[in-house]
Amino acid sequence: MAFTQLSDDLNIIQALDDEPNDVGGLSAQELKAKFDEAGNTIKTYLNETFLAELGGDDGAPNVGITVIPEMPDVTNVQDALTGIILMLQDVTQGAVADGSITTAKLAELAVTTAKLADACVTADKVAADAVTTAKIAGLAVTAAKLAADAVETAKIKDGAVTTAKLGSKVVTGDKMADLTITTQKLVEGAVTTSKIGNGAVNASKILDGAVSTLYTATIGTTWTGNAAPYSQVVTVTGLTATDTPLVDIIPDAETYATAEAQIEAYGNIIRMEAGANTLTVYSREQTAVAIPIQIKVVRK
Repeated sequence: MAFTQLSDDLNIIQALDDEPNDVGGLSAQELKAKFDEAGNTIKTYLNETFLAELGGDDGAPNVGITVIPEMPDVTNVQDALTGIILMLQDVTQGAVADGSITTAKLAELAVTTAKLADACVTADKVAADAVTTAKIAGLAVTAAKLAADAVETAKIKDGAVTTAKLGSKVVTGDKMADLTITTQKLVEGAVTTSKIGNGAVNASKILDGAVSTLYTATIGTTWTGNAAPYSQVVTVTGLTATDTPLVDIIPDAETYATAEAQIEAYGNIIRMEAGANTLTVYSREQTAVAIPIQIKVVRK
């Protein structure tokens, strides 16, 4: 709609006769009112009609505008506003030129998570040291995400490397500190002969009486000498000149008479001396019975 036109006749003064007081009979006050009548009519129109229509819901269509090149057919404010809104809607629907929204056009905190496409934040967009511990999900750092040799000693908790975490046969000799294998860490029978170095076992490491050797031999009936003490050399392979042998008789187990004769003959033996693979026997008499003996040598 158009604004209501002011159609009142404002030629108030001009319509009066030349002598309004004498001919028209107007008083001085009435004459002065005639001079104000046109202005008051205009005032009433502006306040009660024009401004009411301009400020009302239908005011904008009545206000004309200079033609806008983008909207050549639009001639009033209402249509111009409608056209601007339609243009803005086009902007939100993809009418913005590629690359036209710059950083300066974005409000602070305007880009929310929901506005980011999946997998769009690349590594070069993350600031150095920006990924803090709190930003890493539990169990998120898998073995594949660790660089080779990335876990330093200082990053391993004391006592954290348990037996189950050690591979089979991974603890080599150079990984063990000197003097770290104690007695209780050795299984029974674990130290074999091949594991003992040549000359490594000295006398102080052998229990007294622990090393003994038992030999057997026979004292024969052939004696040397013309008078007591008579002697003979008995071969005992393995005996040494430094041995101090313990010798005892082995009586015959089958025949009592033979055993008795052997015991009686053995009673004549007065001394024995060890030599290199030999045992020299001394007797008061030249016995005629062979005497079986056993020789025990304790070398520690």
